[in-house]
Amino acid sequence: MESETLLARQAVLGNRGAFEELVRRTARSVYVRVYMEVGKKEDAEDLVQETYLRAFRSLKQVSKPEGFRPWLYAIARSSVVDWQRARLRRKRWGFKRQDPEVL
Repeated sequence: MESETLLARQAVLGNRGAFEELVRRTARSVYVRVYMEVGKKEDAEDLVQETYLRAFRSLKQVSKPEGFRPWLYAIARSSVVDWQRARLRRKRWGFKRQDPEVL
């Protein structure tokens, strides 16, 4: 079994399979962290998906592959903060989640 550091190096170089393996290895811990912040299964699942999308798009920014997991957790935290801010704005302005104009 390859180490996360090696997989992160390969993912940064464009190996999609390596990134998919990193997702498999980290998904549970990312989900738990996010769920503890938002408290709702559906929201946590959406935010985990957003986290991995952001991570995939930003792989070239990984300067230290050995720090992949903390980097990923930082992205997850940022996703949660952005979600909380958007939720607060919607609440403040009286928007409902179903409003098509509001993301």
